[in-house]
Amino acid sequence: MLFGVVDDDDDVRRALTRLLRSWGHDVSLFASAEDYEEASLLADCLIVDMRLPGLNGLELHERLLLAPRRCPSSSSAATIGPTFPARAARRRS
Repeated sequence: MLFGVVDDDDDVRRALTRLLRSWGHDVSLFASAEDYEEASLLADCLIVDMRLPGLNGLELHERLLLAPRRCPSSSSAATIGPTFPARAARRRS
């Protein structure tokens, strides 16, 4: 399985890479949502930081929902501001 990890924190990318590779998965790393979009990679699953500078994780997720070929994604953030849960809830309905 190919995982895409999108996070601006080098330590987080490194830790997730070690974990996922220890489980036998392939991993591609991206420091920004824009880097991921430019790569045109179709990962089996994405792990995306919600608080990315520039295009944030929720915005990337929204763009991916509109793409003709989709992949499952998981979002993470140490802290999430008050607007993120409301925006994410609207996407589910």
